[in-house]
Amino acid sequence: MSLIRYVKTARGLLPYSLFDFANSSFVLIIHAYLFPLYFKNVLLHGRPDGDALWGIVFSCSAILAALSAPFFGRAADGHGRYRVFCIAAISSFVTAVGLSFAVGRTFSLVVLAFLCANLCFYLTANIYDSLLNIVSEGKERSLFSGFAWGFGYLGGVLCFFLVYALVIRHGSASPLPYLAMALFYAIFGTWSLFVLRPYIKGPVRRQRIGFREMLRALDGPRRRLLLGYLLISDCISAIILFTSIYASNSLHLSDRAIGGWLLLTQLLAFPNTFLVSSLTRRLGIVKTLSACVGIWVLILALLIQTRVVAFGLIALLTSLVIGTTQSLTRAQYSAYVAPLRTSEMFGWYSVATESASIAAPIVFGLISGLFHSQRVAMGALAIPLLVGLVLVWRGTSLLESRLEYGMARTFPK
Repeated sequence: MSLIRYVKTARGLLPYSLFDFANSSFVLIIHAYLFPLYFKNVLLHGRPDGDALWGIVFSCSAILAALSAPFFGRAADGHGRYRVFCIAAISSFVTAVGLSFAVGRTFSLVVLAFLCANLCFYLTANIYDSLLNIVSEGKERSLFSGFAWGFGYLGGVLCFFLVYALVIRHGSASPLPYLAMALFYAIFGTWSLFVLRPYIKGPVRRQRIGFREMLRALDGPRRRLLLGYLLISDCISAIILFTSIYASNSLHLSDRAIGGWLLLTQLLAFPNTFLVSSLTRRLGIVKTLSACVGIWVLILALLIQTRVVAFGLIALLTSLVIGTTQSLTRAQYSAYVAPLRTSEMFGWYSVATESASIAAPIVFGLISGLFHSQRVAMGALAIPLLVGLVLVWRGTSLLESRLEYGMARTFPK
């Protein structure tokens, strides 16, 4: 199915995708590009332990989000998903603005503002991901998720142009680029809240669910699936978090050059994400996901060569998988959740994907410091990537075999 035809026929696609359009600005500027460089090179004055400290701070915010996500999702199921989504989104907009005002101040204040902003961002993303089950259905979820994820990169590109111009004029230590990002996120995110409302009419569960019952929904196959997602997302998170620092310190690229490569990746990511996601109609989600993991391993191999000339190929390959990999896991998981417990079950998905920001960044920083080589740290990421893929295959096989005996055995009540 062509991209234009799919956009015209898919009900609720653009309203849902608009929030991805908004929040990609936060991911690009705070997670991948400007804030990591500011944290290490400005806030910590380029200290050798900067990689480890950035990994620890980011992981702390991910731990808080992972511990909160299932309970936050349960609250959304019980009190109205749209209402809770609005509360979380507004909190995320406010804390993003607060982070911009903290830039340029003390280390403690910057870290505290980042922890609050990243926590709110992740909790909002948890509820947003769970809405995929409501606004789309069946085999179209992979295309729906892929388009939304790819559409987000267009938002990232537009925000990037604005932020990049401010960085050139005022420097990366100025609060203005971060404030521009926060306002972009808030304006388009608020627009999404309004246009998405008619499409969020999923069932609401009013009964009380105990913690033991929440855990009971995580049977063996789902645990394998989520652990596989965790390992894969863990490595992707580390690559995103440290590539800009790696390119700066190991490849000696300037901040402007790094920004240019990131911009190229963002520009190519939108059509490429939809293109690769459309392969699921022929190959299925798991085989397409396997191809994405193979490309990630190739990217790591190119990175450890420490050659600037390979960075163009890295940007092209990254654009194929940076959005596709995570959009495929989101689409696949949505097939194994109950309608009445969608947000709660996606809370466990968030535990996996947000816990993915805990181990690998710390391990990367420690390996980099121990061996005094970021190349060794990059190469080590290939191992959990492949182990995660094996777990996804195993978990999917067990869940699909249950479908032969009826849906009741597959979904928690």
